[in-house]
Amino acid sequence: TFKNNKIISNAEIRFLEGTKFCLENGSALRIMNSEINMEGTLEKPNIFSGCGDKGGSIIFENSNINFRNIEISNLNFPNLKMLNLFGGINIINSKIKGKNFIVQNSLSEDAINFINSTIDINNLKLSNIKSDAVDSDFSEFKIGKITCNNIGNDCLDISYSTGSLKNINGNDVRDK
Repeated sequence: TFKNNKIISNAEIRFLEGTKFCLENGSALRIMNSEINMEGTLEKPNIFSGCGDKGGSIIFENSNINFRNIEISNLNFPNLKMLNLFGGINIINSKIKGKNFIVQNSLSEDAINFINSTIDINNLKLSNIKSDAVDSDFSEFKIGKITCNNIGNDCLDISYSTGSLKNINGNDVRDK
């Protein structure tokens, strides 16, 4: 459980299957210049949750992220000085590769915000998102499938990004 902001830099990080994080009081977990391996399985995914009224946020910067199964819930945008981000999960100048990425009950403008990153994800599933589900700016992506349910704005918002998407399904998406 994190009750305050936490910065991890220049590290090799391994999250074992079933690892759970609770981000309270609007705290931000910021991981920079690191190698991150998340070993969550379908039965025991890696879980990141915003706890309490304000939730929390995650920022990956200049890092390589490899994962199998991640579940994210109740995250909000970070409230950090000199850093204006809008995602519950912000992936900046990074490479991310993995299988199943589930996000639900987002409290932020963007559930996931990719900025100047390389994305290779098999399956993205997003539900009960306040505004945009996936926002990609200046990134390259390869995504197998995106499923959006109950999205307040865009399922997929792309600005100056290129890539491929094999399948997209949306239900109760209020914009594109």
